[in-house]
Amino acid sequence: MEVFSKYFSRLVVGNAPQIFPGINRPVLNSGNYQILVNEVHKVAHDVDLAGKFAESIETGNEDIFRDFDLSTFMDHFKLDALEKTILALAFKTGSRPDLKTKADAILSANYQGFVEALSQVNQGQEDLTPSFLATIVDRFIQGHPPNFDRQAQILLFRAISYRFRDHPEQDIPAPTEVLAALFLMSIITEGNGLILYIQKIGAAFTSDEDTCRNYIRHAGDINLDEAQVSDALLYTAISRTSTFSPQILVSSLRKEVPAGFSWLQVIQHFDTPDLRISPQQFLAVYEAIRPIALEDPVIIPQLLGGVWQNTETQLSFISAYASLNPHELDASTIPKLRPSFTLDDYADAKPEVRERAEWAVRHPLVSVISLTSVFIVALRETQYSETVEAKRLFQEVVVPNLDIFLVSAFGVPRPWPELAVETINNLFERFLFRVDGHYDFVLASLWRKDKTWVAQRLMDAHVKAPLELPLILEHAIKHEWLHELASMLNGFGLDLAALAHSRSYLDIKDWKATNSPREEELGTALLTFLSIKAQHEIVCQKTSQPHSIMLPVKTVFAMLNVLEEILPKEPSAELIAVLRTCITAYPRLINYGQDDELDRIIDSNVLVTNMLSENAQHMMEQHYKQMYSQELKVRQIVDALAGYKSARDPYQQDVFACMIHGLFDEYTLYSIYPLEALATTAVLFGGIIQNKLIADLPLEIGLGMILEAVRDHLPEESMYKFGLQALLQFIPRLSEWPGFCHQLLQVPGLEGTEPWKRAQNVIHDQQEDMLRNGHNDLMNGGGITNGNIDVLLSAEPSAPPFNSINVDPLPPNADFKDPDPEAQGKVQFLLNNITEVNVQSKFIELKSALDETNQRWFAGHLVEERAKVQPNYHVLYLKLVKLFVDKILWNQLLRETFISVSKLLNAESTLQSSIDRTHLKNLGGWLGSMTLANDKPVKHRNIAFKQLLLEACDTQRLIVVIPFVCKVLFEGRNSVVFKPPNPWLMDIIHLLIELYHNAELKLNLKFEIEVLCKGLSLDHKSIKPSTEFQSRIPPIEEATEPMAVPDGLDRFENLSVNGLGGGIASGRFSPQEILSTMPDLGPLLTYPPSNDMVNTRQLHDILKTAITRAVHEIISPVVERSVTIAAISTAQMIHKDFATEPNEARVRSAAINMVKKTAGSLALVTSKEPLRASMTNYIRTLSVEHQLPEGTIIMCVNSNLDLACSQVEKKAEERAVPEIEEILEPELEARRLHHIRRPDDPYIDPQLSRWAWTIPSPYKL
Repeated sequence: MEVFSKYFSRLVVGNAPQIFPGINRPVLNSGNYQILVNEVHKVAHDVDLAGKFAESIETGNEDIFRDFDLSTFMDHFKLDALEKTILALAFKTGSRPDLKTKADAILSANYQGFVEALSQVNQGQEDLTPSFLATIVDRFIQGHPPNFDRQAQILLFRAISYRFRDHPEQDIPAPTEVLAALFLMSIITEGNGLILYIQKIGAAFTSDEDTCRNYIRHAGDINLDEAQVSDALLYTAISRTSTFSPQILVSSLRKEVPAGFSWLQVIQHFDTPDLRISPQQFLAVYEAIRPIALEDPVIIPQLLGGVWQNTETQLSFISAYASLNPHELDASTIPKLRPSFTLDDYADAKPEVRERAEWAVRHPLVSVISLTSVFIVALRETQYSETVEAKRLFQEVVVPNLDIFLVSAFGVPRPWPELAVETINNLFERFLFRVDGHYDFVLASLWRKDKTWVAQRLMDAHVKAPLELPLILEHAIKHEWLHELASMLNGFGLDLAALAHSRSYLDIKDWKATNSPREEELGTALLTFLSIKAQHEIVCQKTSQPHSIMLPVKTVFAMLNVLEEILPKEPSAELIAVLRTCITAYPRLINYGQDDELDRIIDSNVLVTNMLSENAQHMMEQHYKQMYSQELKVRQIVDALAGYKSARDPYQQDVFACMIHGLFDEYTLYSIYPLEALATTAVLFGGIIQNKLIADLPLEIGLGMILEAVRDHLPEESMYKFGLQALLQFIPRLSEWPGFCHQLLQVPGLEGTEPWKRAQNVIHDQQEDMLRNGHNDLMNGGGITNGNIDVLLSAEPSAPPFNSINVDPLPPNADFKDPDPEAQGKVQFLLNNITEVNVQSKFIELKSALDETNQRWFAGHLVEERAKVQPNYHVLYLKLVKLFVDKILWNQLLRETFISVSKLLNAESTLQSSIDRTHLKNLGGWLGSMTLANDKPVKHRNIAFKQLLLEACDTQRLIVVIPFVCKVLFEGRNSVVFKPPNPWLMDIIHLLIELYHNAELKLNLKFEIEVLCKGLSLDHKSIKPSTEFQSRIPPIEEATEPMAVPDGLDRFENLSVNGLGGGIASGRFSPQEILSTMPDLGPLLTYPPSNDMVNTRQLHDILKTAITRAVHEIISPVVERSVTIAAISTAQMIHKDFATEPNEARVRSAAINMVKKTAGSLALVTSKEPLRASMTNYIRTLSVEHQLPEGTIIMCVNSNLDLACSQVEKKAEERAVPEIEEILEPELEARRLHHIRRPDDPYIDPQLSRWAWTIPSPYKL
């Protein structure tokens, strides 16, 4: 320092004549003038250099320094306001009063220019660091001129704000060092005597502990309260003008402060507006109070978290704390710190994970209390996360340490704020998709902390990016998650299991065994999963745009085998549809599973795509072209297929799959084939089955197609002929499939044909075998070697009769009898010969042949023998009946029509026989002609059309009902009353349109509805559908056995045991009362991630509304039914088992426990499937505009089904208690009376039989 002082003073003295105009002597060395200029201008970037200048001038011995003209000196070198201020501040800390006075004058005169210079980044100031600016501001505040008033302070604060308002790199204002320096204006005040005292003494105040204590003792009347000490501690940590030791200050104060002094209040006084603190300043404060924290456990929690009034100040402290790295502040050494995780948690972790954990456990971000405060303060809502200090925290602390922040966040108590949840979820995806480093550490840590949460996030990621599933599988294998994730029976779990199987990481048999306790759930999930994957595959083959990861044939085959093993023996239409869809999407399934070597060849063909090669398709086209042009015989094609089937060449295997797949794929178009081509196709179709070229799944599908062809078409239709011709080709094999034969015998159109006779023989032989083997129950079906065909094709149980159609009884005074055979013959002869021309004459003859007692027979004959089979004569027959002008005859004709319609609607054969369905349609037209066409209604008590449609939907009989209803309504075109816009008619049509869109109708049923609308001059596309189908409560299938209701429980007589209620509430359970106590389901629901179709808010609203409606719909009838059954059962059990129990408290306790468990379990099992269906329908309805993917809807339902069921279960348990208490009250009263009247006698139920005491000991009461 002394060297520089001499050097600088000589430069000034040598160039004084040039600097100060009043000196008349030559410059000693003009060559060093430029050196002096350069040195002086360095002060703009070096505060310490300004201090050296000031010391050189103050200690100079030459005359020029005795009365140094500081202002002229600065003006000569053309220093700007910033440079003048920096140099003047250096003189403020010197020892010469005259120079201090001159410095004050310069500071005052240049203040405006100084703040302007601070407010903007001028040329030449770009390299002014935050630390340099903080030092300038600090020195100015501590050495300010006398006129530095409140207005001047505001100008200084604004200047700093303006300087950083457009930060070039970060969206945050001034750095914390500068803001901390500005805070000195708040604490260096007349009221803070301790700070002024320390400032006056300077750095010597904390030179050592003894000196510091001595100064404190001689502080005079300064009050050492908590506020003064808190500000002094902050001052010593922030000050740059003089450097202090906060540690020595605190250590000294601890020995000097009065008894009862609270260091916790000292920390609490940090909670003040405008206070900002840098990491090194925080470290200085922490090190000062650490000895206190070792003794007081509340110090660190208050410093690092707690509840602060000034949240920006708190975030500044947390940001400063968390910005320190473990080398600066090792978190494991902080007293009483509660870490989010410790190194012991990683005892068995992989080396790379443990290595990162060793660093993370020492990082300040591991503090639970600090992160809890961040969640509460900065992640509470969006506006709180956009404050200055919140942004600083995220950018300077969280972003550089994302992995530690995310893992530590799981130590924060839940529930988390919504914004925090969203933030954590987004951060997790960054590590899942390897956007940020240390992903192994994050994924391994979070799995240890919360497997369920990680699994849910993986599901969400799979919904957003299904093609990233291989990356998820890679993580699952590396971190050993696969077993648990693949056990999840949802879209994600099944997709992951399938991918793992395809890559040989998962054995499908072990996977099935793991899920064996949940076979029913597994079957349902697999059906849905395979259907969706097959649809994705079909779309991908058409568009080349995959929706999800492609499944290889071996995985689809394995999963289909699992499905067939676990499903019930009566497969649903859904299973059949899935099987057909899979064959369409994965044609190589056709020959898969027959031979291990062939399977390997087929697998090699699927490595790139499931599509068959163009060469194979070309060869298929060549073969079929030659067959249909008769260049090749069908036998030759069959032989060629046999060769391809067993070939070991990949190309020939593809040709075989392509030809069989083409045959199946064309099935829907067979009806438009020319008869000759269709006959050839039928021979080929049957020949393939006869020669055992297909087995298992393809065989099941082929037989199903043939059965449909003969069952659903009239004998004169081409599809029937196709089916019959195909059957004829494999008659010798029918004995292998008794169940299939049983189905053939249900087809009336086959009666008398060769397949029919053969099927009869097969069933007869089977029955004889069963009788010989001692089986009296004749069963349908039997095993076959090529798959469970019987199970697939076996008959479904009969549906219950329709409740919506009823026939009026005969009049009480009716006396009807059949005419004699001669009269019957005459009537039939007349009807056979009646025409439009002779109807009048034939009527006269007919009337003479019949009397009034024959009207019922005549009406029945007209309906059954004429109207049902002769639709072209309906008008003629009605004209004939009208000639009788007999109301009784007309009513009998209408009654017989209802009888015939009821029989056909309820007959099982109508479902199987297209002939019966045609007869029913004819009767529909007949009924409409009798009623609507004559402006007469079909009474609701006879046929409730809307209820009939809904019943048909619930029992899978729309194929029977829709054509009938359409035929009846079609006759409204001839009516004056019953045509649009008649409300009764339009109400039914609205329901038909809803079924048209939402009931997954076959094309022929949709066509019936379209024909009806066209006949009534309506546009079916413009008719608004109703909501009755989707909002209905599906029926609960249960045993139809009547339940015996015990005596005394007659108040339950109106309960419908077999359903959700008898249609009219009994009144014992008010739906409004039940719903009024229901909680808001919104916060309890599990919401999926948003997608491109709908944002998060819309998705939440849809899900909340749909599930709430579903629960509200079903909860009242289910609760009433479950509680009633539980109460009946419990009352009987308690009456029997506690017949000799005198203690009424024990009886009541046992009854309550039993009835709650029983009612809750009944409600749970009863409501689950109806809730699933209702929730799915509501979500679909509410998301029509947004077109939610089916996978998202399924995930929404599956994620929240248990919650919805639990609400129903809880309400049932709550309602069950008062019910059982009311029922048992007489028994409890009997015990109370017994205790009063005969307290010493044992209690015995008066109704107990005396013979109960004679039962042997193990079984007696």
